[in-house]
Amino acid sequence: MKSYVRGRFVLLMMLFITTLLSGCILFSSGFFPKKTLLTGHATAADIPPSIVYDGESFPSYTRTSIPTSSFHMNASTSSPPPPHPTPEDTNIIVPKYERLVLMVVDAFRSSFLFKNDSSMHFTKSVLQSGRAKGFVARAAPPTVTLPRIKALMSGGLPSFMDFMANFFSSEITEDSLPYQMHASGLKMAFYGDDTWLKLFPDLFYRHDGTTSFFVSDTVEVDHNVTRHLARELVSEDWQVLILHYLGLDHIGHLAGANSPLMRPKQREMDAVIERIYKAVVLPDTYPLDQWGDVEGVDIHNATIEKPTLFVVCSDHGMTDAGNHGGSSDAETSAVLVFMSPFFTSHDRTASPGVEGADCGEGNHDEDAEPKEVIQTGLVPTLSLLFGLPIPLNSMGALIPDVFPPTTHTREEFLRALEINSMQLRRVLQTHPLFWDSARDLPTPRVAPLLELLDRAQERHASAVLTPSRNDHFFEEASQYYQQFMMGTAEQLKRLLTTYDNYLLIAGMVQIVAATLALGLLLVALLLHKADVRARHFNVSRIWAMSGAGASGLWSAHLRLVCPQVDSALCTDSEWAMVPLCCALFSLTLLFALDLAWFLVSNGGLEEPRLVPVQEKGPKEDPRRAPLAYRMAVVAVLAGGTLLHLASLGGSSLIEEEHQTWYFLTSTLLVVHIIHSLAEWITSGVPQTSQAHRQNALRYTALLACMRVMRNWNQTGVKWLTPAPTARPVVGAIDYARWLTQPTIVPHTVHLALGWGAVLIPCAVAYRLVWQERFYMGVRAARIFRLVSVLCGVLVITYKWDYLTRQLWAPLWVARIAYACILALLTIAVSYPFWKEEEQEREGQRVSSGDVLSRITRMLLITPSLTLIPVTLFLTLLHKTYNMFLCTIMGVIAYLYLGTLQEGTRLVSEDVRKRGLSPRNGAANKMVVAATIELSWLSNSMFFMFGNSNSLSTIDISGAYTGVATYSPGMVGALTFFIGFTGPFFFFVVALIYFGRLARWRSPRYARKVFVWYLLLYCATRACLRAAEVLIFVVVTVAMREHLFLWSVFSPKLMYELFWTGLLVFECVLCMLIAVYLIGLNYILERRKPPKDQ
Repeated sequence: MKSYVRGRFVLLMMLFITTLLSGCILFSSGFFPKKTLLTGHATAADIPPSIVYDGESFPSYTRTSIPTSSFHMNASTSSPPPPHPTPEDTNIIVPKYERLVLMVVDAFRSSFLFKNDSSMHFTKSVLQSGRAKGFVARAAPPTVTLPRIKALMSGGLPSFMDFMANFFSSEITEDSLPYQMHASGLKMAFYGDDTWLKLFPDLFYRHDGTTSFFVSDTVEVDHNVTRHLARELVSEDWQVLILHYLGLDHIGHLAGANSPLMRPKQREMDAVIERIYKAVVLPDTYPLDQWGDVEGVDIHNATIEKPTLFVVCSDHGMTDAGNHGGSSDAETSAVLVFMSPFFTSHDRTASPGVEGADCGEGNHDEDAEPKEVIQTGLVPTLSLLFGLPIPLNSMGALIPDVFPPTTHTREEFLRALEINSMQLRRVLQTHPLFWDSARDLPTPRVAPLLELLDRAQERHASAVLTPSRNDHFFEEASQYYQQFMMGTAEQLKRLLTTYDNYLLIAGMVQIVAATLALGLLLVALLLHKADVRARHFNVSRIWAMSGAGASGLWSAHLRLVCPQVDSALCTDSEWAMVPLCCALFSLTLLFALDLAWFLVSNGGLEEPRLVPVQEKGPKEDPRRAPLAYRMAVVAVLAGGTLLHLASLGGSSLIEEEHQTWYFLTSTLLVVHIIHSLAEWITSGVPQTSQAHRQNALRYTALLACMRVMRNWNQTGVKWLTPAPTARPVVGAIDYARWLTQPTIVPHTVHLALGWGAVLIPCAVAYRLVWQERFYMGVRAARIFRLVSVLCGVLVITYKWDYLTRQLWAPLWVARIAYACILALLTIAVSYPFWKEEEQEREGQRVSSGDVLSRITRMLLITPSLTLIPVTLFLTLLHKTYNMFLCTIMGVIAYLYLGTLQEGTRLVSEDVRKRGLSPRNGAANKMVVAATIELSWLSNSMFFMFGNSNSLSTIDISGAYTGVATYSPGMVGALTFFIGFTGPFFFFVVALIYFGRLARWRSPRYARKVFVWYLLLYCATRACLRAAEVLIFVVVTVAMREHLFLWSVFSPKLMYELFWTGLLVFECVLCMLIAVYLIGLNYILERRKPPKDQ
């Protein structure tokens, strides 16, 4: 095939893949909602007047003192009617606390505190004494730090786009609790996660931030916070102190929730809580107890200074593996504890009008389950306790248990409920989904809720103005208010399901066009149509037509669509995307149509005719097909692909997608085993029979390796909880958890496997280089062996910290290991130049045959050499218990390449015996079949390393290997390699196979054939990816009202974006390899003598 034709097909493929990626981005932008926010900030004037006094509210008090009647101890005593307010008192909220200490412990799962064997002894003792109220705060996904901080401080619900923003924090412009505190004159100090400083710049009086993403640090990151407590706890120049501890989250990422480091860290946090409690809460407790216990004191006229409120909470939880981001119970169960001197052991009754609310204290029964609240309720709760306006976009409902009779009279409690309800009503009025602005009426969706609010206000007025039936009206008003707030919060969650339909349609159209074009391109490549010297590439005509088509689409967009729809593509900020998308779509569609016309006009979709050649032996039965194309194997590949596409329609099948891939790969291997055994038994040629027998043994060993790997890391959802049955190892649900148990046998096995994971690749490198030393050059071979051994030693040293930190920092050990890996890769791709210099030094001439044989040999050696540093690199990044999986992958690659090599030889013999031309397309089909099989293995390996379709399984612990400070680019790239270890590894395996196949196919033109196979590989992978993306976006649109839309389908959509990004990465690497081979051939040709002598 002419090089210019091949180059044009490469450009076509990159165009189609770019269109596919563009469509994915458009669809995701329309699917993941952008929240509609109220602009500006709430003020005291925005607080609605009470229904009780027709515009007049309750009495106000100064910020320095409150009457003790607000915290009288006898909850059953009816408070006197409130005095008639003056006009200046209207809409003022009564503050109950003077200062606030907010301590956030990152990833502090609720079970760490509330389970029976908790290490938080002091905190539990305070809860049991009644001085604190504890809750399980339910967080909404995605459960990562930045969205949860935004929810904790603004009261809004995060979106999945905030997951990506988690790595690039920026200032939030919406109303928030820190802004309200700053605007009211409260001085705030902050220490901990620097995400706060990026979200709320210029709001803190004093601050000292720490990098949240450097998960290798589990000690200093917390000491940097605690060291400020000695000064801050005695200082009186702040009103709000915020602390964010990260060490517990980092331990989870590094070693899991059951790590031996976890309990000491929990005890450390408990000690910090004890220190703060005794410094700021306990001193305020004594005056309150004194006023409540002294007889003969008129507490209604006595005053004291307002106390400090201490709040301990977490942003989210974590799984047993230590990760978070998903929607499992362990990830969404956060902690929320209020410690206040107002909470006393005498306060055993429920909050006003709330039955059974005392279960939030957890002080009656140590084993009682704590009450569950919505995490966003913290914002209105703190706002009302500190006399601040509730942020405009808050969707939370106050926590009634924190408003006990000791702090709030019944009238004050109803007023707090009323303010919160009216604020939520205002949020409803801003969204057309809930409010018809033209008629200024609610939509039928929320009309019943507003009826509840009307009833609540009626009962509220009756409770205050009818003393004889005060209790009855009070209870009803409280219940109606809370029902309204809970119902409104549920309705506001529907804002997450408001889509940009225009973006969805535009993205789907581009995905459909890209899928069609890639399918036609693969058919053209597979059926040898690219060998035809055709005139189908009339580039100038297509460019002109695509320009006209893009202009027409853009004009229709501006004139017809934008006036009718409200879409992000119609905003000024997104105008540049429209012409780009129009151009991509026009080019893709026109080239696809042109490609289809080319296929039809050059013989349709028929396979090229098999051309007989000279007879070279007895012909076999023509019905016998080559080994790689037995109908059973083809049926498994085609049927398995369709089965996986069909499985995307079920939420449970998406959660347990690993089971689908395990089933498909196992079925494929079993079919290969049966077929090899059948050929072994029926074949009459001894050499062929032995080859089939060896293949059967290899496939059996492959199946055994896959079985071991699938039990290594349990993933998905249904099998993550321990069960007495089906445990691969006693005491654990998978091998990885058994290896991390703190006993001698698992530890010894763990250590041995870790050493083996490093030493085995080094031994393979030593043997491979020794075999190829004459082709590589003696100097290159020696250096490669020495560097590989040094790299292995460094990996072992870093992973088990054999060099003390005082002698050599682990950071530099990892960096030197990176340098060694880079050196190995450099030698692997540049050794032909080393060999040439060695020949010149020895006086040998470089002939044309030497250049050809050197490049041909390089296609065999270089991919295999590259696999050694790739394996060491991936081993360096992964956790120690997963290191040996890289070795097992190497064994699988060795066995699989052996079966492919034997299959190639058998196909070659079959073609020769049947008297067919070598250009019959069998090699192309072998490449496509091998690509599909390698894709299946890649997908299985992705899950076998513990990954899933949940964001919580993203492992960032190894992403800081050799990284001193947080760098989004570096950490993101390393996280990508950790997550896609299997696919990246088998991409290199594919290069090894294509190099061997190209040498068999055409030794003289091995380089060109190898590049052709790379094109086939990319086209096949792109077709599989485009088909999966297309099916899934259709399913996602159909399931947009599904109960598990945000917990199952949304994370899967993000993973589809990641997989598409991996495809682009592989295609770019293939292009770079092709360019390097062309350049290498050019350089070596230029440096050879003019004539061979």
